[in-house]
Amino acid sequence: MGHKNSHFWSTLLELDGELEVKFLKDGEVRKAAQTWNDAFTNDPLLRYFDDNEPKDPRSEKVAQVFMSGILLGWIRRKITITVKGGASLVVASPAPSSVGPGGPRDRMIDWIISGVFVVLSRVGSKQRRKRALNARNRIAKVIQEEIGARQKDMIYVNLVCTAPASQGHGFASALLDTITRMADMLSVACWLESSNVANEGFYNSHGFYTVGEAAIGDDDPTWKGQPVIVQVMVREPKGY
Repeated sequence: MGHKNSHFWSTLLELDGELEVKFLKDGEVRKAAQTWNDAFTNDPLLRYFDDNEPKDPRSEKVAQVFMSGILLGWIRRKITITVKGGASLVVASPAPSSVGPGGPRDRMIDWIISGVFVVLSRVGSKQRRKRALNARNRIAKVIQEEIGARQKDMIYVNLVCTAPASQGHGFASALLDTITRMADMLSVACWLESSNVANEGFYNSHGFYTVGEAAIGDDDPTWKGQPVIVQVMVREPKGY
């Protein structure tokens, strides 16, 4: 992890030594990508994108390769922490105002990651791409309306996931606690997007509360299911 708070983060990780919360390493990326993929197999938003159709094994493998590439970049640009070497992971972006744009190497990594996301957004049928674009636009509108310029002073939680076989052991809680503890010490808020309302209680227990919602699929005549609710959630800092 290549930003100026790395020593501070290392100190915080030591506090969770019982569960061995550590920075994700390059050699653990493949396992972490598998965790990311498996944890979101039944995610409501992804099922909407795929029209509830089973994933194509070949496309799934390709997606995991891209996920691995994204994680390799995130290790170097974000707070990427794990339990059990990739069995559970949380990725968070420090407040932009606290770290700045970085040097040429950092900007190159960000450019590559953005390109990977663009490629992933173009995978699949025309209908899937259309649905994904509409969802991104709707979610972005809610974020702008409810958070707006505050984003530059907030920690963004990019990813929270645990492999199905490793769930129920408090791994994600330990990881998210590490992020929120630093936020409290720095007196900054955190925010995230949740595409599964079943996770609302989990995030509430860590201080995140919904500030806005995007209904995805409610105006899509090709979608036969219920609208997918994507929640934009914020956690205000607590006194430390």
